[in-house]
Amino acid sequence: MSILLFSPFLKYGGAEKQFGKIRDILESSEVGFETISIDGAVIPKKSVFFEMLFRFFSVDVKSKKIIRFFKLPIYSFLFAIYAVKYKYKKVYAYSLYCLPALMFLRFFSFLSSNRVEIIYSERIYNGFVKYSLKYPIIYSLFDVVVVNSDELYLAFKNSKIKNLLLIRNYVVELEGSICCKKKDGVLRVALIARINREKNQLFILKELAEGDFNVSGCDVLVRLYGEVDDEKYYSELNVYMVDGHVEHYVSKPLSEIYRDNDLVCLPSKYEGTSNVILEAMVNKKDFLCSNILSNLQIPVCGANFFPLEKSGFISTLNSFIDDNEESIKEVRNENYAVCIKKYGYETYSKKILELFELNT
Repeated sequence: MSILLFSPFLKYGGAEKQFGKIRDILESSEVGFETISIDGAVIPKKSVFFEMLFRFFSVDVKSKKIIRFFKLPIYSFLFAIYAVKYKYKKVYAYSLYCLPALMFLRFFSFLSSNRVEIIYSERIYNGFVKYSLKYPIIYSLFDVVVVNSDELYLAFKNSKIKNLLLIRNYVVELEGSICCKKKDGVLRVALIARINREKNQLFILKELAEGDFNVSGCDVLVRLYGEVDDEKYYSELNVYMVDGHVEHYVSKPLSEIYRDNDLVCLPSKYEGTSNVILEAMVNKKDFLCSNILSNLQIPVCGANFFPLEKSGFISTLNSFIDDNEESIKEVRNENYAVCIKKYGYETYSKKILELFELNT
């Protein structure tokens, strides 16, 4: 069987981490597959001609709109021609950036004798998806629609999307991560996410700035971990990035982040199934997150959620600081057990193999 995996980029965030694991699973199954990414990080080698075209029209999805407007449709057209010409049987893709290519592919597949099965993975319940589900014709182009959260599954099911499949994210334990709570009067808070409005880091900084980064007599040090998606939004954050209270790191190993911080925070406005929450749970790391529906549907023990309203985060943080270590330890252990059972790698791997009909 010949499988083609299609991605906007290979190294970016949680969705790319899950995508990378699919590649690992297929590789270990010794099945024939290739990967193409829109940003040009991975380009197929079957044809020098196609390789040159893919390289020339590859586009960074964070580049200027005029460049994306020109290059993305051409790249999408090339991708569809390539997939049909080389007779791939299955194409797996995710992200809005891949949709034009999949539409071209469905059209060319219909015209040719090569019937390509298109598997599309929807990973976040944002405004575009909500609007699309009112007129779900776009999803009828796909042979299988994969979602990664209960929230998305219910939304798609209510819109009568056929061939719907729920595959929850996987999560694995890290070696050497340390559970800790504030020491020396400083609470170190990690915000692990790309810096953009959806991830909503500004909400946390504004809340803490009102109290001069001091909560219940405890100084708070916020550490941002992630690439800047939105420069304008980052300039808004800079107003609140007070020396000694806010630091920014583009990238660090997750085990190091957990070792050096007391608490992980996730104030997102939108999420699919959050890798940040799952990784905190399986590594027994304390965390607080926004009370959006997709987060609430993860079976979390403890009062880990805060509303995205004034003083909502501060109130929840106060409770965390005042809580005793024994009760927090109990919550950590319960979350760990739930995460291993529901989001373990073995379950994920089995479902991916079933998706590609490789479970024989």
